[in-house]
Amino acid sequence: MGSSHPLRNLSIGYPGETPFKVDSKKLPNVVLHSDGLLRRVILNREEQINTLNLNSAKALRNAVLMYSRNDAIAAVSIEGRGDVFCGGLDLQQIFKYPSKAKELRKRLSDIAKILNSCGNKPMIGFMNGTVLGGGYALAQGSARVATENTVFHIPEMFYGQALDGGLSYSLSKAKGGLAMGLFIGLSGRALSGMDMMDAGLATHFMESRTYLNFLSQVWNTAHQTNGYIPIWRLLDDHEEDNREMLGHSELLEVFNSVASSFEEVQSVEEIMSRLKALNSENANEVLRNMNRACPTSLKVIFLQITQACTQDLTFAECLKQECNANLKLQEKPEFEVGINGMAKGGAVVWPSACSDDEVKEMVNSDTKP
Repeated sequence: MGSSHPLRNLSIGYPGETPFKVDSKKLPNVVLHSDGLLRRVILNREEQINTLNLNSAKALRNAVLMYSRNDAIAAVSIEGRGDVFCGGLDLQQIFKYPSKAKELRKRLSDIAKILNSCGNKPMIGFMNGTVLGGGYALAQGSARVATENTVFHIPEMFYGQALDGGLSYSLSKAKGGLAMGLFIGLSGRALSGMDMMDAGLATHFMESRTYLNFLSQVWNTAHQTNGYIPIWRLLDDHEEDNREMLGHSELLEVFNSVASSFEEVQSVEEIMSRLKALNSENANEVLRNMNRACPTSLKVIFLQITQACTQDLTFAECLKQECNANLKLQEKPEFEVGINGMAKGGAVVWPSACSDDEVKEMVNSDTKP
């Protein structure tokens, strides 16, 4: 077991650091770095905003599965190189090769499921950058760290798709209840790192430049204690050191101003009607975003979150309904309209929303992820 500093010569794109220096185990688009009891899994598709294609999803799935089963590994850090933590699934690849979609979605579900089921092993999602929709799957482990650079956004509804990566489960458990989950899932609003803390989507906040020091503490502790890591104490201590960076969260202020539009509602149409009646600056902004989104996607997302909450679905059940819905949605004209429309920019003319019965069939069909 080496005693040298594990992080001295490894960079994942932070300012002022040295270029990549990794061991020989480098999978396509994914960098694996190991030192004793610590592992780092680094998504390295910066030019593709760290989206997951078949190869990178397979590499990530295999890495987290291998590390989760290895008792000699004390902690795993999952990161993205550059300004994006993870951009979700590569929708362009799905659009180009629809026959590969089921396999790709299964790999994303596997990643989320493995991370979520690791129990006491610290699987740390370091969300230092943009997190797009299903990319949140990479942060479904026990520790979800946000920074001053974190921006969380759900773009799928602008592509004729729905929630992915276990997001329906996470939003159904949001601080603030079902109304908060629906607001985040449907409003199109981008969240900061502190917003994610307030919503319960992040467990800890730290300044990005201190993360390598934190990992050094993890490494040192693991070697001093023969593998035992009091991860929550280390995270809490580090967060306390970064408290002056926490700043102000706008999420609660904005949500509270429109909360009545998302409480005890039966449909997307009811939400939009209430927002229109409010006629406030925040309500009108949310309404504009929802009017830009695919109407069917909004209805699917509403049902995904609502069912996850009211039926108390398990994480695995939520992953299944997400896979069901997205596979069905990609067969609809909305997906092509969304892909082409977002590529060209400007307003997108969406087909009329599917009926409630069609939406239920999409979400609750028997397709297995």
